Amino acid sequence: TRSVFLTAEQRQKFADISRYLDKVEGASCNVVGHTDNEGGSAGNIRLGQVRADFAKGYLVKNGIAGGKINATSKGETQPVESNATEEGKAKNRRTVVTLN
Repeated sequence: TRSVFLTAEQRQKFADISRYLDKVEGASCNVVGHTDNEGGSAGNIRLGQVRADFAKGYLVKNGIAGGKINATSKGETQPVESNATEEGKAKNRRTVVTLN
């Protein structure tokens, strides 16, 4: 497996999300992993889940109750850019956190 490195900006986003989930009563979040269209769709669903589970694990490691976090995968089904270019593929490989 590849090593995962978070940028300072990404760590700050996680800190802000953690603070919200910790301080706002009844708060929860959905974490959805996405991929580009390389490989098969079943593998991409699994990869998207790995991304979502990483984000959930990071939040739990920072003191957020796992029950507040719903982690799922959309695989390659919801691209935000065309998969015809490397830049587009890179933008499609993402994790989206929605606060509730």
